[in-house]
This record gives sequence, structure tokens and C-alpha cells, in this order.
Amino acid sequence: KQERKTYVVTEPGKDVQEAVLDYRLLAEKDGLSRVKIRLHTGRTHQIRVQFSNRQMPLVGDKRYGQGEACNIALWSYSLRFCHPKTGEIMEFTKEPPLIYPWTEV
Repeated sequence: KQERKTYVVTEPGKDVQEAVLDYRLLAEKDGLSRVKIRLHTGRTHQIRVQFSNRQMPLVGDKRYGQGEACNIALWSYSLRFCHPKTGEIMEFTKEPPLIYPWTEV
């Protein structure tokens, strides 16, 4: 079976798509960090791949990280977009649950 993964490359090439994000460290404790990420592109597994490539895999990421026995530590706190029919700006926020790993940092 072919392994389907996304990879970071250093040179442009055929079928290579740019994947851009910014991140800011919010807190850190005992080797764990909480970051705020802003996506500029929306590529498959973009956050997971880029953080793993920087030797900062997400807690619980079984594909690109160590795969701890917990849910993946990836949470969309805020989502904002223009409504496709009305053009109204829609914004939603939700805090992560009070369970590991969100309670650790």
C-alpha cells in the first residue's frame, strides 16, 4: 500500500505547492508549547507537516509525530470567513476542552 504523506521540500518542482503559515508562541511548560497559528494557504496537513519538519511535532499526532495516546493537539480556536451569499463576515470562537494536553500549558 502506498504511504500517503505530505512532505516539506526546499526547492520548487513539479506538483509542489507553496504552504505558508505564521505562528507565535503563547506559552510553554515542561517541554510543551501552545502556539497561535495563522494560515495563509490551506494545504493538506500543512500545520502538522511544517511543525514536524521543525522538530516540533504536535502532541498526539500519530502520522507526523510521536503519536502519544491522546487526541491530536490541534484546535481551531477561531474561524472567520465571508458568508458566500450575503458577504457578511462570519466569526466563530471556541476554547479547547479542559483535558490533556490543553490543561498542561
